[in-house]
Amino acid sequence: MDTRRQPEKGRMRAKERYLLQGIVFCGKCGAALCGRRAYGGNKKRYPRYECNRRQRSKECDLRSISKEWLEDLVVQGILDTLMSPAGREYLEGQLKKYLEKRDNTRQEEIASLQRELRALESEIDNFVKAVARGHFSDALLENLAAREKRAKEIKIQLKELSAARDIITWDRVKSFLDEAEEVIRSKQDLDKLQALIGFLVHRVTVYDDTVSVTYIVNVPQESSSRDVRKPLVALTGFEPVSPP
Repeated sequence: MDTRRQPEKGRMRAKERYLLQGIVFCGKCGAALCGRRAYGGNKKRYPRYECNRRQRSKECDLRSISKEWLEDLVVQGILDTLMSPAGREYLEGQLKKYLEKRDNTRQEEIASLQRELRALESEIDNFVKAVARGHFSDALLENLAAREKRAKEIKIQLKELSAARDIITWDRVKSFLDEAEEVIRSKQDLDKLQALIGFLVHRVTVYDDTVSVTYIVNVPQESSSRDVRKPLVALTGFEPVSPP
């Protein structure tokens, strides 16, 4: 009989995955919200997010909130805001602007390094000619070695910059967004889901009656199909309560 109960005990001790860990905060005192387990009268487990200050010192009175309810709210907010047709178009536009700016900056850096390299190679050539004519000294040899070292460093930098240009392309960004949407909708791969939430959501702030979600980009209001600031009505007991 004990052996039959053991797996159930093991499941009860299994760790919960709190997908918003590190990005969810108390709207009253600013402390982080941490995961904890609460148990109802029927000994059923109810995972919650609770203000860390309230948990440690009772100095905050923000009520805890259902883990499932809050995470579902944030995930649905991402789908309705960032992954809606208008939101996705806006997000792609912002990412494209970023890539273009990054590429322009990289091209400017490459051009600057190439100019410096040409100047160094010209100086190195002059030093070598001077040495060949017998006009050399310790100072000249030191200057030659320093320029050769710098030229070698620049060649490595140019190689790295050229390689980096091929790593993140627009096609890869679009593929990433397609995969991200699938991961978020399916909620099957929790590791990827948590990483994507951390990437797309800057901050989640929980108040007594509202939840504020700040994304990595400022999506215009018209590109969102719903307001992510939802009332937290009747958050008493342990059962998650659906917003109106």
